[in-house]
Amino acid sequence: CASTPPQSSDPTCTATVTPPSGPAVPIAAGDALPTAVPGTYVITVDARDVLRRGGTLTRTYVVREGVAPTATIVAPTAGARLEQGAASPLSFACEDEAGGSGLATVDGCTATVAAPGGPAQPIADGDPVPTATLGEHELVVTARDADGNVGTARRTYVVVPLPPLGGGPPPIGVDPIVDPPVGRPGGDPVPPPVRTCPVRAIELLSLRPAGTRSRPAARLTGWADATLVGATVTIRRDGATIGRARVAADGSVRATVPAPRGARARAGARYRLLVGGLRSRALKATRVLGASRVSRRADGTTVIAGRITTAPRSRRLTLVGAPTCGEGTATTRTIHSDARGRFRVVLRPPAIAGRGLIYRLRAGSWSATLPLVVTAR
Repeated sequence: CASTPPQSSDPTCTATVTPPSGPAVPIAAGDALPTAVPGTYVITVDARDVLRRGGTLTRTYVVREGVAPTATIVAPTAGARLEQGAASPLSFACEDEAGGSGLATVDGCTATVAAPGGPAQPIADGDPVPTATLGEHELVVTARDADGNVGTARRTYVVVPLPPLGGGPPPIGVDPIVDPPVGRPGGDPVPPPVRTCPVRAIELLSLRPAGTRSRPAARLTGWADATLVGATVTIRRDGATIGRARVAADGSVRATVPAPRGARARAGARYRLLVGGLRSRALKATRVLGASRVSRRADGTTVIAGRITTAPRSRRLTLVGAPTCGEGTATTRTIHSDARGRFRVVLRPPAIAGRGLIYRLRAGSWSATLPLVVTAR
């Protein structure tokens, strides 16, 4: 503190520091500022001349906590091998220490992924990780707290080519998903690639009425990517959770859930399957197509007898079989329905175990998905 210009009766100075909690304490020029507790400190300097005239000046400074938040990558697992074009969802989380400042509002938990030779690109929780480029990819999750402390987690996964086509089913008793290939002589066993499919990670394929008049229900059939086998699926109707199911070993999802009581409400209800941050397209519980009988033969083919309820009549239908994992091209053939819209068709399974086929019927602009997934297992 000094007069301008300096005078022999220059004022005296006193200073105090007020911590985030507790009383103000005196501090002298040249002393180290207190930093024991995170938070905002207030410095107050008081200047007085011999007649006790003068004023005060205040300034604040912030002490940040010394502990960084934690970032965690849940999926893909460390060293995962994903087939090219796979739909494998990313799952990550961030957490600040108890009593800390909390995660930052805007960028408290973010993630990036870098393909071989490419720049890091932002990616959201639940989005499929990039699998278009072969090679090792790097995931980085960054956690930031409100005080600016940063924590990171890193993980790599490898994108491998799809298996060659036309090899036929594996030997009896060998599951390519469960049984790993044998490693090189004298070397470590080679972990098998995760069987994944370049389609939406989860789909709701069909809805069929079930239950009784007093207790109506809806029977759902869905399909999920092989990376989600065993995962719990949440079933929602018009945004409300009404049940849960699990992804079977062949990727199918099947469940029977309550349906609305009124006919109009049942027809307008919208169902959806959710797992992690992924969700299927919504599907209304319409009665466009129904299956009266579904049976599987010893040779692996599936026989379905059904009926088209929308404008039933005798017509020619195109049956399209789309591989869920994209091997080869879709197959088509022609079948016929009778005057009451009834039809019967034998569906062939895919050639590779663990894969599935989704069949649709088409007639002009009309189309409907058959209420099942045909697998080779």
